[in-house]
Amino acid sequence: MANTITFDIETTGLNPWYGDRITCICAKGGNYYSTPIDNFECVDEEEIVIIRTFIDYLKQHPDHILVSANGKAFDVPFIMARIAQLDCRTIKSAFKELAREHFDVMTVMEKRVSLNNMAKLLGLGQKSGTGKAAIALFKNQAYTMLKNYCMDDVKLTEEVYKKVKDLR
Repeated sequence: MANTITFDIETTGLNPWYGDRITCICAKGGNYYSTPIDNFECVDEEEIVIIRTFIDYLKQHPDHILVSANGKAFDVPFIMARIAQLDCRTIKSAFKELAREHFDVMTVMEKRVSLNNMAKLLGLGQKSGTGKAAIALFKNQAYTMLKNYCMDDVKLTEEVYKKVKDLR
C-alpha cells in the first residue's frame, strides 16, 4: 500500500473568494503498515504562513498520495483559491503538490455521507467537534484546541481510509 499524507483544513467559513480563510491545516503521513512520518500541525494569524508551510511539508514527501475527507471538492479548491488571492508566486508549486494522486474517502459512497456518519457505518470512532466550533476556537485564539480538533479529524479520516482499503 502506498505512502500517504492524510490531511484536513479548518476555515472561517465556506467561501474562500469572499473573506473566509484557512485557520489551520493538519496532516499525518506514513505507510499503512509502518511507523508514521512526522505529523504536520499549523495555526497562524497569517494565513499565507499556514499554506506555505503545508506546501513545504508536501514537498518533503513527494512519493506520498493525499488522503482526505472531501478534500477534492473542498480542501484543495479552498487552498488554491486562497493562494490565488494571497500569493500568486506560490500557485505553480502548490498546484504541483496538490495535484498528486489523491484518495478522497467521500468518493467511496454514491451519495454524500459525512465523515462522522461514514466512521459510524464502519464501526469506528466519532468526530470530536464541529466546524462551527472550530471557527469559535480560532476567534478565541484557542489554537492548541483547534489543532487538536483538526488532527482528530485527520486521524479519523485515516482510520476510515484504512478500513475502506481493508474492505476492498
